[in-house]
Amino acid sequence: MKDTTIFKRADTWQLRRRVPARYAPVEERKVIWLSLHTDSESVARRKAAAAWVQLEEAWEARLAGDTNDAEKRYAAALNLCGMRGFRYLPAEKIAAETKRRGSSRALSF
Repeated sequence: MKDTTIFKRADTWQLRRRVPARYAPVEERKVIWLSLHTDSESVARRKAAAAWVQLEEAWEARLAGDTNDAEKRYAAALNLCGMRGFRYLPAEKIAAETKRRGSSRALSF
């Protein structure tokens, strides 16, 4: 997967990937960060690939003007991620909690 970085933080693999400029009109985040909720690198690579495909499909639908379908796909992607052990937190929630705590250490929700 191009421009994909998975890295281990404590005992859990994380995904970090820059959002392609093509999707800027439909995605406000510049970088996607996801906990892959696994300590296995091979499992993390599979989860990262699957999650990225789902995100791209939702962005493509939004670009095509199909916002209803895009929202359904996005909701389905979040649901699928949850079933596979992912947890999505909006950047705003993470930033607010970090500011509230006065720390940049890892957050646990």
